[in-house]
Amino acid sequence: MMNLDKKNENNLSLWDSFSSLWNDAFTKEMKTDIEETENEYVLSVEVPGMNKENVSVTFADDTLTIHVAREDNKDSKDKSYICKERTSINMERSYYLENADENQITAKMENGILTLTVGKLKNISNPKKVINIE
Repeated sequence: MMNLDKKNENNLSLWDSFSSLWNDAFTKEMKTDIEETENEYVLSVEVPGMNKENVSVTFADDTLTIHVAREDNKDSKDKSYICKERTSINMERSYYLENADENQITAKMENGILTLTVGKLKNISNPKKVINIE
């Protein structure tokens, strides 16, 4: 049987190294798919293990921001663990959505996926201004 607690030259066990890699790869970012149609954006964001009470969504300056926070189980200090992988999480991710209508944003969460539908503003003239070069 492999000893996961054997320390390496950095004084980290194999478990610590794996746990760090796992956290970096999977818990520090919210994997997202963004679909754009003529009338709206649809964002599907992975937030596994989160309840809707752990998630907040804000919108300002054409930027949609998702904040996720979950506190570690505070009564766990009285317990002795062989392995403890579940920790506090506090992360945020922002998405720039051009011509988004802040009055047409809906959100729902199901099976660890947060789905946001963001309507686009209608009758927008070309927001790009051409600058003549002299």
